Amino acid sequence: MGVDDTTDIFNSNLQIIQVQDKDVHEDFEDIYDHNIAMLTLVSDVTLRASAQVVKLANLFEGGPGSTCTVTGNGIDEGGSKTTKLQVATLSTVGLLSCIITWYRRSEEFKVNKREVCAVSETATPCTGDNGGPLVCKRPLGA
Repeated sequence: MGVDDTTDIFNSNLQIIQVQDKDVHEDFEDIYDHNIAMLTLVSDVTLRASAQVVKLANLFEGGPGSTCTVTGNGIDEGGSKTTKLQVATLSTVGLLSCIITWYRRSEEFKVNKREVCAVSETATPCTGDNGGPLVCKRPLGA
């Protein structure tokens, strides 16, 4: 962690920390539903500009109309795994709008009421990024 290119092994910001334990949601079955896990690291992360804490959302953040950023090392348009951290800006929408959006794109209903739905005309967080952080800020006055 701490770098945006996994091949940049000489970067002074690179931190390699072993995972001590992985706690996967008990109802996880496929790549979409209950796709969450908690990792326990063997040592602390050194916080600096390249490695920061992301605050968990409260009840009032991330609702429809929020602007969100998603990051991850996914799969590019050619189907290859990326080595550079990918970043996309998305907007959250309500469940009905989400179902309609995903059906138009894939002719499948991939959404359920437990999920936060974030969409964009130009980006998607779903290709190889499952479980990546979605960081949202609800618009002021909303």
